[in-house]
Amino acid sequence: MNSIRSLASSTFYKTYGSTNHPYIVFLHGFLEDHSIWHSLIERLKSEYFCINIDLPGHGNAKDDTVATIEEMVKNVLTILKTCNVSNAHFIGHSMGGYVLLAILESQSDLVKSAVLLNSTSYPDSMERKNDRDRVISLVEKNKNAFVHMAIMNLFTEQNRSYYKKEINLLIKNAVKTPSSSIIKSLEAMKVRKDRSKVFQNFNGQKAIFSGENDTIIKNTDSKVEALQTGSIFKTFAGGHMTFLEDTDNLIIELNKIFNKI
Repeated sequence: MNSIRSLASSTFYKTYGSTNHPYIVFLHGFLEDHSIWHSLIERLKSEYFCINIDLPGHGNAKDDTVATIEEMVKNVLTILKTCNVSNAHFIGHSMGGYVLLAILESQSDLVKSAVLLNSTSYPDSMERKNDRDRVISLVEKNKNAFVHMAIMNLFTEQNRSYYKKEINLLIKNAVKTPSSSIIKSLEAMKVRKDRSKVFQNFNGQKAIFSGENDTIIKNTDSKVEALQTGSIFKTFAGGHMTFLEDTDNLIIELNKIFNKI
């Protein structure tokens, strides 16, 4: 059973499958929306109840006033309360992983297992913060040029031609995101807290999944982080977009994590 719901103009989510099954909450990344998970959910919805959320300022969640990761969490928790979620598996891609970590910090009882996909529990380095500031200036000058460049950089050069159709769709959707929402998301990521200890102290099943050639969050850094936080670590083919670049293997590994509970 599939349904589409909007609690307000600032809140949007879709659900798939039967509530008799274990729950999975999907949290997308920066410049993305709920649609990135479509192919993954199609293959998981027969065994799980999937809750697919648009984070504030992205997709159909039109609120462009949200300025922190913690405020994004409030939005997600409202949806989870509406869906009567008491315990669920969570997967967060990139920025969605930062939201997942903040949920772990504030309401860990909701989280049965946690998967950081092309994401990290560590804060931005000073160099990365400066990069964010430069990107904000670029968005203010030419949002569409930034979106095109940013999404292309999420894929390995080898995969850019193979996934041309998917890349064009990602760009088409992302350019609809208001500049104000993009800038606020960049600011939110820049000032986010170090939640490595939160992840380390989480006693549920947890994993860090990394793209072998990810230029945004380096595979070697993710491997070290997994060791430091006591997490399962897995490397996948491709770059920052594992859910597209290595879908089959991702589903295998997700089922290993989710079925161990």
